[in-house]
Amino acid sequence: MKLLPFILLFISVSAAGEVLNYKNLNTVASLICQEVQNEMNTSANTKSSDQLKMVSKFKLDKSITGESQFEIELSGTCNAALYLNQNKIELSSLGQEINLSFHSNENKSKGSVGFFEVEVTHNKQNIERIELTNTLLNSTRIIDIESAQWSPNNMIFTTKPIKLKLRNGLEINEQNSTLEIGSNVKVHNLWNFESFSCGSDLKREVCSKLTSQI
Repeated sequence: MKLLPFILLFISVSAAGEVLNYKNLNTVASLICQEVQNEMNTSANTKSSDQLKMVSKFKLDKSITGESQFEIELSGTCNAALYLNQNKIELSSLGQEINLSFHSNENKSKGSVGFFEVEVTHNKQNIERIELTNTLLNSTRIIDIESAQWSPNNMIFTTKPIKLKLRNGLEINEQNSTLEIGSNVKVHNLWNFESFSCGSDLKREVCSKLTSQI
């Protein structure tokens, strides 16, 4: 009987770890997708619809490159648009393809999402800066992180969940390995090498069904 509290304590303890883990990288990808969607909505003056659902999904592939060194390739889709009407799903837009490469022995990781070039600056314990360059307009957007508590590991239960606050006031919080981006977006399977996100109004099983279509 005394073993259970010890196990729970072991699971929840957040020892120092590499910031380039699944939880944190899925968070970075989600923030990038959100920023791209915001810019494209502003540029196109897009009108929302209750039936139109924006979804994203990510996959992480980790490989060992040397002693205590590794790289992680992130791929997936940002902001695919699907119409959900009386359980009928219709794809409206394929969204943007996202690809990022992270290396444990480098402090800058690069990639792209759609026609945006992406650069992520980080060290062992912190992701410091996310920069997106619109190659069509030759303009730059920065995801400005005011305060950050990144996850030290991929544990589902932890005493140090992800907590971020952006300069624009947006707050990002991890709840039982589900990431809440403000009040509008939830990222599921945050701890896993495969994650997916939808609007907060959708249940997890509905979100999973939608992202299986892209």
